[in-house]
Amino acid sequence: MLAQSLMALVTAVSGILGALGTPQAAAPDRPAAVAAAVTAAAEPQACPSYWVAADDGGVFTAGAAPFRGSGAGKLGAPVVGVAGTPSGRGYWLAAANGRVAAFGDAQSLGDARGTRGVVALAARPTGDGYWLATADGRVLGFGGAAALGSLAGRPLRRPVVAMASSPSGKGYLLATADGGVFTFGDARFAGAAPSARRSIVAMAGTPSGEGYWLASADGGVFSFGDARFYGAAAGVLPRPVTAMAASPTARGYWLASADGRVIAFGDARAAAPVRYPTDASRVVGIARPASSLPCPAATPGRKVVFLGDSVMFDVAAALEPALKQVPGTVVASRPWFAYGLDLSRQTYDWRKEWPTILGEEDPDVVVVLAGFGDLWAKTTAPADQRPETAEWRARYAKVVGDATRVLTAGGAKVVWIGLPWVADTNIYFPNVRARVASANQVFREAVARTPGASFVDAASLLGGPNGGYAFTVLDGTNVVQLRKPDGLHLCPPGVVRVAQAAGAEVVRTFGETLRPGWEQGPWRADVRFHQGPTLDCK
Repeated sequence: MLAQSLMALVTAVSGILGALGTPQAAAPDRPAAVAAAVTAAAEPQACPSYWVAADDGGVFTAGAAPFRGSGAGKLGAPVVGVAGTPSGRGYWLAAANGRVAAFGDAQSLGDARGTRGVVALAARPTGDGYWLATADGRVLGFGGAAALGSLAGRPLRRPVVAMASSPSGKGYLLATADGGVFTFGDARFAGAAPSARRSIVAMAGTPSGEGYWLASADGGVFSFGDARFYGAAAGVLPRPVTAMAASPTARGYWLASADGRVIAFGDARAAAPVRYPTDASRVVGIARPASSLPCPAATPGRKVVFLGDSVMFDVAAALEPALKQVPGTVVASRPWFAYGLDLSRQTYDWRKEWPTILGEEDPDVVVVLAGFGDLWAKTTAPADQRPETAEWRARYAKVVGDATRVLTAGGAKVVWIGLPWVADTNIYFPNVRARVASANQVFREAVARTPGASFVDAASLLGGPNGGYAFTVLDGTNVVQLRKPDGLHLCPPGVVRVAQAAGAEVVRTFGETLRPGWEQGPWRADVRFHQGPTLDCK
């Protein structure tokens, strides 16, 4: 996606790079604690599959990598790394206090709880053991992962930040923030980063054991031994790079940034971003299954893509499992946060991103919820900049018309979810009710002009007894919380109302109906509903 469009620029800037990669730009001084899982693989990548972990314990999946649970609230300290099992059916999370949590078919083989300063996790390719590394260079082994040496007691100019296993599982590598690489057991040394001024944050190795990559916080990539340079992300990400993983063939790699954007290089392919609408958490690790996993195949006519902003992230939490219960339906969730259709191009330019996503996914139905990013304007701004005015609606209709044409260019049908009401106390939107109503009027009119499109009235679905904003409502005799305390995002009961309506519109195009039971699924415990005082759902 974005990586492919950037390759020409990266290649031009980095054409002199050979087997030894050169960092592309100055990196922040403070390194991030991160670990990237590296395991052997030989076959080509059939599906862009990986897990992304955040420091609050959230785990997000791409492609065929399964979700087996998260560490939210379970580890007592920030998560620092993630590693996958050989089968691709499980993973481990490690926290800064030495605790390790196992999910799926990952075995719980012990941990080092109470240890301070853990920064990295690496698993043996056989899946029967793992190591933890601390910032001062100590290494602790569990299961079949023997501790083969460490940097404990050695003077280090910068801390250890990353770790990788050798292909045999009989050795490992440690990387420090200044680009130092240290090998133990049968791990092979192939070089170190040439500049101590760059903050290294992650590493990944090749299946042969004869090479590896280092990634810096500014998006630079160093390549050593038989690890080839496929590009870098210097200067193109709004947040620092924090994690790296190699593709199964080692003919490519992913870089992940703190805000969840994943960029792919070489034969690696990027899929969905991490679903965080705020800066409350940061991505700390990316790991992939040891070998390629087949992507699920949709019945003809049943591929669905979600697009939109951070409110769509909430809706997608329930809409995805609801649709997946309908046989033959395949879902790709590709929203992003903090952008508008009209403005905010520096944050996320849908005019560039959506055509790429739709080309990659080739959906039959697109579900979109976007527009909050366009409601920010001072009440003293000119009329065509204030969303409550007719002048603004006339201008915005052209933008929404462009968006609709992009969404339907490949023949997909559109389900457009309107904006729900926002609390009057939300400081970002003056004249909030008039502005939401004005945007929804534009969306309705665009849908009415689009053959096969449908509109979901989220404002009515989430309205209170008086038809306006409702934080809680009565469900029988129970009070349920529809909205998060920020007055904008949704809690599970509110998500159910919107997902039920949007899902019904989607499956109606298949001649199907939603299966009951998804409403009470495990998605309700998703970490995105519990992200601090302003984003907690009770």
